[in-house]
Amino acid sequence: SRQEARKADAFNRLPWRFPPPQRMEAEAVRDSALAVASLLNLAVGGPSVFPPLPPGMPRPAGGWELNEEQTDQHRRSVYIFVRCNDRHPMLDAFGFPDLHESRGRCNQAMTAPQALTLLTSRLTVKWARSWALT
Repeated sequence: SRQEARKADAFNRLPWRFPPPQRMEAEAVRDSALAVASLLNLAVGGPSVFPPLPPGMPRPAGGWELNEEQTDQHRRSVYIFVRCNDRHPMLDAFGFPDLHESRGRCNQAMTAPQALTLLTSRLTVKWARSWALT
């Protein structure tokens, strides 16, 4: 019973009270990785940002002007410039919504490309190195 569990875990150290894990949105995954690496720029407002694209990815039609200032590239994901046909690959791997469709929720699937994106992306390796140095 819950009363017995409360007595056994009076200091709330065991996971019996926590809800089932929830999947994070694409933006939260990127922002969390930047925050752990102490790189997240929390500046509010301003123009959209253009973070680096993976090597070999063609530039989207209409251009993708990489921000010269490193801290601008690390702004929150809500500020990333989005084109309907060309979403940022990292956000796309984590279920960033298709802007052509009108629906109430994002895709909740967990796929191999998500793990591969985190393990092999030059950006995530750079963030991991920054975290290791902090």
